[in-house]
Amino acid sequence: MVLGVMLAVPVLLCAQDSTAPAVVRVHVTSSAGDLAGATVAIAAVTALTDRAGRAELRLPVTLNEAVLVARRIGFLPESLTIRLRPGLDTTLSLTLRERAAVIAPVIVSSTRTERRVEAEPLRVEVLAGEDVGEKTQMHPGDLRALLTEMSGVRVQTTSPSLGGAGVRIQGLRSRYTQILRDSSTSGRTSHC
Repeated sequence: MVLGVMLAVPVLLCAQDSTAPAVVRVHVTSSAGDLAGATVAIAAVTALTDRAGRAELRLPVTLNEAVLVARRIGFLPESLTIRLRPGLDTTLSLTLRERAAVIAPVIVSSTRTERRVEAEPLRVEVLAGEDVGEKTQMHPGDLRALLTEMSGVRVQTTSPSLGGAGVRIQGLRSRYTQILRDSSTSGRTSHC
């Protein structure tokens, strides 16, 4: 009987290798369920939780006790003191409670100065008369063909049944677009 006990002791000592890392598996949840993207840390070893709210830390065992901290923006951090044992796995479950995130205020300021319209940095496209003439011969009465070849200009259909369209320049809505025609050629000026 004594011989059996003496043989079992070396087997137990071999099973707990003091150089093997301790593995800590953490499952982080919130009131809404699994919490992805939470940071889990023990000393300098950190990991992020996956979509299932799980993270795994492999730690060299140099301390008997360690503090595990889990945190994520919008949640109160949670900490837990655990005892590490070489070669053994530890599985934990933590629930983080929601809290309002405090974000530094953003201040936006602007100034209003009086300037002449000519001095404003506006985008101006000028089409030569020959370009306009060429396009109107190809598609008479269709301004769309002329405008679609200009960079930064998009013609957007507003009423398909009536053939209505708006001109968007640099992504601005069509109400901010004005099209002028030189009055010296036809005697009229049109505004859109």
